[in-house]
Amino acid sequence: GWPLLVHGGKELPFAAGRTPAARHPRTALGFNKGYLYLAEVDGRQGQLSVGMTFAELAKLMFQLGCTEALNLDGGGSSTFWLQGKVMNSPSDKRQRSVANTLLITRTANLRRADK
Repeated sequence: GWPLLVHGGKELPFAAGRTPAARHPRTALGFNKGYLYLAEVDGRQGQLSVGMTFAELAKLMFQLGCTEALNLDGGGSSTFWLQGKVMNSPSDKRQRSVANTLLITRTANLRRADK
């Protein structure tokens, strides 16, 4: 992923007029001491969403409480898939074939070996 959005509990600055200032679909991962945050922002769909700049995404992740956050892939590959269904509106109007995935699974409670 690139760029870092939040580091050390602070939003990172982005210069206006540069490519990161354009609004596009975005995907981000962030965390703090207690929580993991996943964000997907649709874009390129005027009737639904124009997307976010990196600065706007950094502000969102900071407002959610992230002390660290990173932009992941964006554009047409920004897809939120949950329990077999696409939950957002990808800008390509369909799932894009990509080789990268962030997969989070739930397992049964495991006993710690040191207990």
